[in-house]
Amino acid sequence: MLNNLEEEAVCHSQDPPIFRAKQMIRSGPDDFRTLCRIMYPDPSDIGAFPHAEPGQANSWKSTILATSEFNMPSIRAYIVAQLAQNEAVVSEVPEVFLEWAMDLKEREAKRYQELMSKCYRAYAFRRRPPSYSDVKNVPIEAHNIMLVREHVRSIFIDRTVLRSWMSIPSPTSCTQPSICQDSLIEALVHNVANPSPGPDKFIFEPLNTNGMCGTCHVPDLLKPVKQKLNLEIDRYLEGLNFVYEDLPPSRAWLLQSRAR
Repeated sequence: MLNNLEEEAVCHSQDPPIFRAKQMIRSGPDDFRTLCRIMYPDPSDIGAFPHAEPGQANSWKSTILATSEFNMPSIRAYIVAQLAQNEAVVSEVPEVFLEWAMDLKEREAKRYQELMSKCYRAYAFRRRPPSYSDVKNVPIEAHNIMLVREHVRSIFIDRTVLRSWMSIPSPTSCTQPSICQDSLIEALVHNVANPSPGPDKFIFEPLNTNGMCGTCHVPDLLKPVKQKLNLEIDRYLEGLNFVYEDLPPSRAWLLQSRAR
């Protein structure tokens, strides 16, 4: 009897309507179960969401694809927004989140802007330039990515700007504050100018700061620099959007090409 049931199932799976559905829907049962858990959570898990760590974003691709196949734009936007809360997850695969960000644009404008900023920061701070595979699915954003990246790198030409952004080590604990600042700045500039080794790492890691004293902490000196760079990226992006947002795509692309 079991054999008959399996044969019947195979037979029906070849029926034209079912066969066409199989071709159109690429997500699987696990994706559907995940969506059901999100839409109809257990009472004890209300408000909870599966936690994502760096390296796990790609595992959500099929589930997010399922939201498109089942026409669930709100659920899709919700999942993307939850995953994007961890910037380390976004920074690892910004090209994936740039595609997903479009789902937030109309529904959650604030989160959309925050996610776009995180994606651009990842491209700007990564030591190697974006490859074709990084931007092939986001051609409209590709040029802006390069503009932002080059703008950030131009800041490192003037070391006095970086020094003005950096915290001044306390004189009670550091006897050579200017030397410690300069050592950190030189390490940053070196990483900006030299993609390897570690081309997939960011300019903030690793930093060769052998000239620093033993009491200064790199994260403390680096924190305000990162904050200023983030603000500079947001400001620059805002300027690009102001120039291009009201133009037809073909005209916007032409002006962007001439902007450099």
